[in-house]
Amino acid sequence: MLLESGTTAKRRAISLTPLIDVVFILLLFFMLSSSFSRERQFEVALPSPGVAGETESQIIHLLDNEGNLEVAGAHWHWSAATPLRQLAETPSRRYIVMAAPEVKTQALVTLADRLRRAGVQRVSLVPPAPRGR
Repeated sequence: MLLESGTTAKRRAISLTPLIDVVFILLLFFMLSSSFSRERQFEVALPSPGVAGETESQIIHLLDNEGNLEVAGAHWHWSAATPLRQLAETPSRRYIVMAAPEVKTQALVTLADRLRRAGVQRVSLVPPAPRGR
């Protein structure tokens, strides 16, 4: 025998509050785990064999990772802005950066970036000579 209770079954509404909480937690996670740093690029040219006397060139020796430089016998530090700006005064001159074997790539990139900021337009990188020679 089937008895009716007199009340009909109501459909329960789905609460969206927990869903919104989960979405905000995911949003917060992705915002905090993302990197907002901006990548910069600059062109690096390797010196190519050309006609002698085509352009004037000068060698910049990067002596260590701390930024000590040797240019035409003078010792500088890359934080000194005035000598770097003096290099930019001859736009036709190509500067060839030669690094000591123990110099890290980050130091080379930092020097190239500082030269570009000073106004030097023509910078080439030369790989270091192998040790033992």
